[in-house]
Amino acid sequence: LNEIKLRMNVTLNNTGNVSVYIEASILGDDIFKDNVSLGQSMWEDFNIYLPTTDSNSVNVGLEIPNSFSGSGQKSGQLIFWATNN
Repeated sequence: LNEIKLRMNVTLNNTGNVSVYIEASILGDDIFKDNVSLGQSMWEDFNIYLPTTDSNSVNVGLEIPNSFSGSGQKSGQLIFWATNN
């Protein structure tokens, strides 16, 4: 099997009236927890500061290594958490 690489851009918009600090979490199967990146970092290390009325484009990646031996349907959720700074 060849390594599978999927990428897409997600835009985070701060439409509120306070600046926010954003982090991410992943729920679900290990294939997502172990192989999702946000920007240039693994999802666990992702964080950005987003001022009021600002936006930021984030590249979301999923790279499944050819050594992955799992099978069947997998599911996961990517959640962005925003807290006021």
